[in-house]
Amino acid sequence: MLVRAKATIDPSAIVSNWKALHSIAGSAEIAAVVKANAYGHGVAEICPRLHGAGCRTFFTATVEEAVSVRNAVGPDVTVYVLNGVMGGDIPRAVANDLIPIINSLPQLKDWLASDLSTGTGAVLHVDTGMNRLGLSAGDINTASVLLDKSPVAMVMSHLACADEVDHPMNEEQRRRFVEIAHAWPEAKRSLSNSAGLGLGDYGFDLVRPGIALYGGGVQLPTSAALQPAMTLEAPVLSVFDVPEGASTGYGATRHFDTPRRLATIGIGYADGLLRSLSNSGFAYIEGERCDIVGRISMDLTTLDVTAISCMVTPGMAAEFIGSHADLEAQAKAAGTLGYELLTGIGPRVERVWHG
Repeated sequence: MLVRAKATIDPSAIVSNWKALHSIAGSAEIAAVVKANAYGHGVAEICPRLHGAGCRTFFTATVEEAVSVRNAVGPDVTVYVLNGVMGGDIPRAVANDLIPIINSLPQLKDWLASDLSTGTGAVLHVDTGMNRLGLSAGDINTASVLLDKSPVAMVMSHLACADEVDHPMNEEQRRRFVEIAHAWPEAKRSLSNSAGLGLGDYGFDLVRPGIALYGGGVQLPTSAALQPAMTLEAPVLSVFDVPEGASTGYGATRHFDTPRRLATIGIGYADGLLRSLSNSGFAYIEGERCDIVGRISMDLTTLDVTAISCMVTPGMAAEFIGSHADLEAQAKAAGTLGYELLTGIGPRVERVWHG
C-alpha cells in the first residue's frame, strides 16, 4: 500500500545504459554527465555504481556538484565543472582536484593565474553556434597567445540541434569544431552529447552523455537500447463517482458529459508534476492508462479511472513515469522534455534505490 509519492531508482539500469553507449561510440571514451544530482537520480548513489563499472570521467555544472561527485567516488576520477570556476570557488576547486571548463577569456586568465593550471592542461569550451557559453571565434587567437607556454588537454563544444538528425547546423558545428580544434592538435576533442551519438562520426575522443544514461531523451540505434532508470508513483487517496455535467479541479476546466469515476492522487506541482500536464498528461494503474483530468494542484492530481478494469482503491499506486508511463511521452504531453520532468522532482518525493 503506497502512502506517499515515491521515485524508485534502478542504478543497474544506468550502468547498463552507460555500457550500451559504448556499442555506438567507437573508440571514444564514454563519460557521465551527472549534473543536477545525476538528473534527479542521486549522485551519491549513482556515481559509485558507474565508477564500479569503469567510468572514470564525470561532468557537473557547478563546483558544489563536483565536490559531491569527488566525495562519492574518491580520487581516481576526473571531475569537470562545465560552468567553469569563478574567483571565490578557485580554492575549493584546487582542494578537490576539480578541472574547470574554460568558457571565456576572463576564465582563462583566472585559470592561468591560479594553482588550477599546475600539472594539468587547459580544457577549452569553444562556441561553434550554440551562442551560450564558450570562447568565440574572435577569442581563439587571444587564447592561443595566452596559452603559448601552457598545454591544452581538451577542446570541446556543444551541439545545439543534435536531437534533429537532419538539421544542417549539426554538420556546420562539426566543421567549425574541427577547424578550431586544429589549433591544438595534441588536445583531446569532445563534441557529442547524448543525441550526438545518433549522428554518426561526432564522437571524437570523448562523449558526454547525460539524459541517455537515465534512459530518456534520444533515439539511438537498437544496439544501444536504453532502459528507464526511474519509476515515479503516487498513491490513490480517494475514489468517487461524479454525475453527468460535473466538473473537477480549480477553475472547473474539465466538464464531463457522462457519469465518470475519478481518483484523487497524492502528487502535485510541489512534487514536480508539472501543472502543464493538466488535462493532457496521464498515469497508469495496474498497467492501464488513465488520463489526468482538471488542473493539477499543489498537492493533488485527479485521474479518470472509469475505464480501468480493476477495482481502484485507496493506497494503490499510480505510475506517472516508468516502464508503462514513458518519460518522453509524458514530457511531450507537458510541452517540455524529459530533462525537466526528471530534474524537477521535488524533495517531498521519497527516493528509493534498488540494491
